[in-house]
This record gives sequence, C-alpha cells and structure tokens, in this order.
Amino acid sequence: MRIFAVLLGLLLGHPAMAEDSTKPELPAPIKTYEDSVINAFEVMCTVEPVNFDRISARALAMRMQAGADKADEEVPGVKRHVRSFEGSTAKGPWTLMIEKIESPAVNAATCGVAARISDKASYIANITQRLQPKGQRVQQTLPDGNRVTFWPDAYGPNIMLNITELAGDNGIIIQLLDAKPKVRR
Repeated sequence: MRIFAVLLGLLLGHPAMAEDSTKPELPAPIKTYEDSVINAFEVMCTVEPVNFDRISARALAMRMQAGADKADEEVPGVKRHVRSFEGSTAKGPWTLMIEKIESPAVNAATCGVAARISDKASYIANITQRLQPKGQRVQQTLPDGNRVTFWPDAYGPNIMLNITELAGDNGIIIQLLDAKPKVRR
C-alpha cells in the first residue's frame, strides 16, 4: 500500500505523498573547510578506539601521502612511534598524526588532525558542539606559547580530547588520546 501512495504522490505532484519516510536521513552537506577537517577527524580518530596500527593501515588503504615515520626510545623503557599522513578533501588539505607510546606504566595511542584555520574561536566552538566532550574543560598556555584546551576524560576514563592552537600560526591540532595505565600485579 505504501508503494501505491508514493507512486500516486509522484503522479499527482504531491510532495508529501511522494516522500518515502523509510529512507535514512542524510547528513548535512559539508559547507566549509573547517567542517571537512572535523569530519576527517571523526572518520580517522573516533569511529573505533584509537589504535595506531589500524589507523596507519586505514590511511595507507585510503592512499594518503605518507609523511614522517619515526620510532625511537629516547627515554629508556619508553618506546614511541610517530607517523603522519597528508590528507585532502574537496575543501582543502589536512594532516593526520598518530602516535603510540609503550612504557612500563602506560600504553597510549593518539590520533589527531592538524589544519590551518582562519577563525580559531569559531572552529573550537564548532568542534566542541560536534564532538560533545564530557567533563570539565581545562585551558592552559604552554611555555612555547601554544594554547591547549582539553577534557581529561572526554569519552571515558583516560580518553582525552585535546585541542592545541599553535602560537604565531593559524594551525590547530585536534587530538584524541587513549592512555590506559598498565595493571600491576
């Protein structure tokens, strides 16, 4: 019966009858560069728990241009591996940054997206509205002049959302950090 009503609506030009209410609602079109960067962050960093190897594999499968790839143990017992990839949307470029840290006390992974943003305050407000981090917002200015806004337990214990405004630049980095303490026996 529903099919008949839709066909009748199309024939009679009655839009309300022609609409198929079973279709899923599509997301709003991406209007700005800032929206496309937030979407990139959501797709690369928030779809599943932060995992360095899976995100690296996804970036390579998407044929993103590989950038830095550095593994080191500058501090004894603390292993770090950092990678970056260059991404682009129809609205402009962005950089994916991932890192994993293994130490005696914690295993941590970060996933972030960096971009050049002209209106930092508006962008941060948009990020906050879209990502809806939980908990108390903390803001501080680092010795290098970078301003950092973060939510320590934004999406659960030890899962931090971090927004860094680069000093003297229009760059902003959005990062998700998942730092699980190791259980000592």
